[in-house]
Amino acid sequence: MLEDLKKFHLDDTEYETRLSRMFERRKPWIAPNPRIMAALIPGVVTTLSVHAGQKVRRGDPILILEAMKMKNPVVALREGTIHSVRVSPGQMVTKGEAMVEFE
Repeated sequence: MLEDLKKFHLDDTEYETRLSRMFERRKPWIAPNPRIMAALIPGVVTTLSVHAGQKVRRGDPILILEAMKMKNPVVALREGTIHSVRVSPGQMVTKGEAMVEFE
């Protein structure tokens, strides 16, 4: 039973605990790619305001994503140039799906 214990360090303190199967099978965290703008919620792209090669500034409108009858404006979080647009108006997107790629 003691062999089931796992050791880990957190804030300079060593802990021993048993890890659940669900915890051990979890997907590892991957840092988001700053060049990719992904959907935070599933929905339908209703309006597209950019095209490939277009320069945008922080706060410029990129698209409108409709979810549960609410229109959610998606704006540029940084300055840059649009490399590619991976969605089109009327397209349904899932959570985490890449919509726009910056250069």
